Amino acid sequence: IPGYQMYPQFSNIGKKGGLITYVLDKYTCKLMDTSRFTSSKMWECLSLSISDNILQGTLQINNIYRPGRSNSNATVRNFLKEYEQLLTDVNPEILNVLNTGDMNIDLLQLAQREAFQEYFDALICHSFRPLVNLPTRFTSDSCTLIDHSFLMERNGLIEAETNILVQAISDHQPIVSALSVLKPK
Repeated sequence: IPGYQMYPQFSNIGKKGGLITYVLDKYTCKLMDTSRFTSSKMWECLSLSISDNILQGTLQINNIYRPGRSNSNATVRNFLKEYEQLLTDVNPEILNVLNTGDMNIDLLQLAQREAFQEYFDALICHSFRPLVNLPTRFTSDSCTLIDHSFLMERNGLIEAETNILVQAISDHQPIVSALSVLKPK
């Protein structure tokens, strides 16, 4: 995509997976090591630190994929043990964090699935707020909210507009988030 730098990460957890994030060329972007969080190979994370003198501090974007091959409460809780390390290990210099991706945890099932509720509670307890609250995957007989986007703001609320694009390019609908993190003029 012209004007953007591509940050790819090939899958290290199986045939499915792999992550890609595009960042506007004008921003300084640093790839962050997340291997200490994802050592079990239950999930993968492409983490970028984005900064520029026109931004309100540094923005960290964590692009995440967790396969849905096993969604038992025990499996989700094992994932959550590693994932909470990522939530708690945010550099104090980073003001805003966006965790986004295909988590394969259906947020429409919080009342029915205890481990899904624990996942949601962990994000809320670490000051993340959900940006997506409608289904993102549709089949002929179901709809699920398994593609997530959560934002943590340390310097007050920032404007965030998130949309689900209804397109037939995948069995998942693309999520587009626009964050207003520029310094006021």
